Amino acid sequence: MNTVISFSLDSRSNPHRKAKAAFTLVELLVVIAIIGVLVGLLLPAVQAAREAARRMQCTNNLRQLALSVLNYESALGEFPKAFTSVFDDSEGGQIPENPGYAYLWIEAKSAGANGKGTSWLLGMLPYMEQGSIRDQWDFTKSLVSAENRPLAEKDLPSFYCPSRRSDIGEFSPNMFQQWSAGGTDYGGCISSSNSFFNGDGNPGGPNASCTHDVVSMFTRGGGRESGRTAQDRFTDYLGIITYGVDVKVATVTDGLSNTIMVGELQRLNNLEDCAKWSFDGWAVGGVSNLFDTDNFPTGGTPGGLNNDFFESPGSLHPGGCNFGMGDGSVRYISEDTDTDVFKFLGGYADGQFTDL
Repeated sequence: MNTVISFSLDSRSNPHRKAKAAFTLVELLVVIAIIGVLVGLLLPAVQAAREAARRMQCTNNLRQLALSVLNYESALGEFPKAFTSVFDDSEGGQIPENPGYAYLWIEAKSAGANGKGTSWLLGMLPYMEQGSIRDQWDFTKSLVSAENRPLAEKDLPSFYCPSRRSDIGEFSPNMFQQWSAGGTDYGGCISSSNSFFNGDGNPGGPNASCTHDVVSMFTRGGGRESGRTAQDRFTDYLGIITYGVDVKVATVTDGLSNTIMVGELQRLNNLEDCAKWSFDGWAVGGVSNLFDTDNFPTGGTPGGLNNDFFESPGSLHPGGCNFGMGDGSVRYISEDTDTDVFKFLGGYADGQFTDL
């Protein structure tokens, strides 16, 4: 008799065979939730690390700029003037368009300006490994000439803060002549007093008039002592990158390490308010690469930094801003710093010795 033996592959008939392991739906959801929590914890740390790297690069950019200013002073015996202009404020000069003010952008775009209206940054280029640009510059012609415009409308990486941008980006409307390149996030401290005309109207209106002219401070009052000349009172407010007088290392009586020389700029483009509209451009003179540390709220200047006011410094770094001091060091100053304390950091001979 034949015997038939059958084998079953069913695990239920084979107690020694293990069932295939698998996640249940609940287990899978728990794993996904844990991964989500870990990502949520790690992402801020990654973002903070990236911002720390960007801030370090910004610090290096400002250190390079500050050292170039000191090298300029060492080579020529004085710090650079804030701008080149037909407006000679040291002699009380005025321009017909707006007596008492210097509108650098009018000069810069005028074919007959004989090279006027340019910024102090042009003179820094040889000390920043960009000397070829200055060597090619034609100082007998205006900034918008066929010879100079291609040089001015050029992005220089050292002039951009990586926390904000690496090129013009969204700020083309703020640029001189609405150029597509040649911006800057850094500027020089011109004064601890109100140094620019706000302008009336709004940037986007049919009669836009945000000229942001440089103000003549020789005719302004104030100063530490009564009975002093306008010239003496004027020097109380001056910053290291200024105009009208020759500033040397020995002139900075408040101390180089206690005086702001260069720093970061706000970039504002509010179409409804001239006070919240910035100018941009490293080559053209004026507020596009200058700032002041004034604190005069009743006069329209809120003071401090990161204050949404066009002539005050600022940055996209959380809680503060980088500044290059007169000794070449770079300091990060908090936006919570008292506005009066910050104001006096901008003047080199105001007699107010401020230490943060």
